Amino acid sequence: MALLGRSGYALLLTIVAIIWCYYYIVKVEEPYLKLVFGKEYLTYKFKTPRYIGISKNKKKTAK
Repeated sequence: MALLGRSGYALLLTIVAIIWCYYYIVKVEEPYLKLVFGKEYLTYKFKTPRYIGISKNKKKTAK
């Protein structure tokens, strides 16, 4: 939206929000979940993509 409206402030705010979300999820939330859930969380984290749905696990599943 910032690019469509040609608003530099909106673009800057969007970039700051993305960086903040990344920092919170990766640096704060993930270590907490690892501490609370341990191996179960690590298994879940390995199988589940972090953001968009692109799987980190390259093995193909049988149908």
